[in-house]
This record gives sequence, structure tokens and C-alpha cells, in this order.
Amino acid sequence: MKNDLIKEKILKIILALLGIGILVVGGAIAAIMAGYASDQKDNQHIRDLAYKKDLSGAQSGIAPKRAGSDGNLSAENSDSSRIMEETVIDFNVLNTINKDTAGWITACGENIDGPVVQTDNNDYYLEHRFDGSNGSVGCFFADANGGPAFVSPLTIIYGHNRKDGSMFHPLLEYKNPDYYHKNPEFTIDTPEGRIHYAVFSAYYGDYEDIFDDTLFDALTNNDQTSLQALFNQSLDKSILNLTPAETQALQALFSQALGTNTAQLVMLSTCEYSGSDNRMVVLGLAAY
Repeated sequence: MKNDLIKEKILKIILALLGIGILVVGGAIAAIMAGYASDQKDNQHIRDLAYKKDLSGAQSGIAPKRAGSDGNLSAENSDSSRIMEETVIDFNVLNTINKDTAGWITACGENIDGPVVQTDNNDYYLEHRFDGSNGSVGCFFADANGGPAFVSPLTIIYGHNRKDGSMFHPLLEYKNPDYYHKNPEFTIDTPEGRIHYAVFSAYYGDYEDIFDDTLFDALTNNDQTSLQALFNQSLDKSILNLTPAETQALQALFSQALGTNTAQLVMLSTCEYSGSDNRMVVLGLAAY
């Protein structure tokens, strides 16, 4: 009889602990989901403010104009003297919110769509939103160790890999062999206009292997020779399913830009979790 009472008490304690555990875990999950929803709402608010309303409601949609299977560039302005398109982003509005505004990125079929900032360090925007408020969602930001974003030969943009699929999470889709041909470019809007970047490489691996001397030299030297070394290395490392004709077309475009000292690359970087300190990077070459 006594043993039965003891067992009953132990069972009640176990059930109570389980109940508390469920409540704690449930509360944590609810808080995380609420955080994601809040981040998405804030990001949409920024987009609503940023897109100009006087361009027939134009959004940023990317038309895939790139090297075709025949090796020819389908962009109308494929020479090295790129003609910038008019931007649809209202940078006056963005600058009133954040004076660190450097540009606006649209990629992966608009699943990536938001402002890019640049400041004097690579820590602040890991845990601060575009409006300066605290938030683990962070903000897309250009590496502070390079020159001015989207003007220097190389710009590196960082963004979190969020579990809700936001920020730079869609970059991991480039592991899929078919994804590249559906999303062969991304765009950067700047106050001077819109630049199209032809994706030419994507790869992932340990942080130290990706952020090596070749990448550091290209970022800090700001010269075309270092940039060529990075371009060649990135092509060699790439997991993209490029045809020989596509590769040749990209190499020709890069060489043409080098000849006029206008070659410009943008690297997109996010965490990749198949290793303890991995990164996924996607690189684009300014095309038109």
C-alpha cells in the first residue's frame, strides 16, 4: 500500500515536470515564431517604403539575361561599358532611416530582397535591424575591410541563414544543379542606378578555406590582378552546373572588363551547417 502511494507521488511529479517542460518548450517555440513574424513584418515595411510608387508599381523582378548554352551573352549591353538602369528604390527614404545605406539587393527570384548597409565594423549589423533596433535577424551588410560597396572591385555582403527561410537562406538553393539556370543573376540597386550581376560561382566549405589569402587580397588590395586570381579560383571551386560555353562566355566578359579596368565582383556569404564553421558563398560578375 505504502509503495503504491510512493509510486503514485513519483508519477505525479514526473507528469508535473513533463507538463512544465512542455510549457517551457512551447513558450520558447512561440517566442521564436513571434520573433520571425515580427522580423518579416519589419522587413516588409522597409520594402513598402523603399519601392518607388511612381514607376507603375514596378517591383524589382529579375529577368534572367545571361550567358546562354550557345555561349552568347543575351544581355543587351554586354560590353564592359555598362549602362545603368534607373533604380526603383527610393534611396532618399532609406537614408532618412539609416545613413549607412549602401544599396539594395534582389536575388533568388526575389526571395532575397532588402537593403544593404556598410559601416566601420562587421559586428553591429549581425544583431541590429536596418532601422537600428536590436534583433537577431540582423541586416545585409557589406564587409567593412573593403572599399566603398559596389564601387570597389570586390564587395562581400553578409547575411544570416535564417531557419524561417529569410535573409540569405535561399543561397543554399544553389546546391541544386537545376537552380542556377532559373536564377542566373542578381541585381544591386544603388543611388546611381541598378547593376546586374551574372552568377558565375557558388561553393561552400570551412570558413578558413573560403576566406583565404586570395579572397583577402582581392578585398583589401582593390586591384584587378588580385580580382582575377579570385575569379579563377572561384570558377575552379564552383559547384554550379555550367556548360563549357557558359564558362567561356563568363570568362570573356570578365576579361573584357579587366581590359578597361572595370571588372567588379560581388560575393554573397552566409552560414552553411554541414560543418561546424562552414560558409556558403555565391559570386556574381557585374554584367550590365
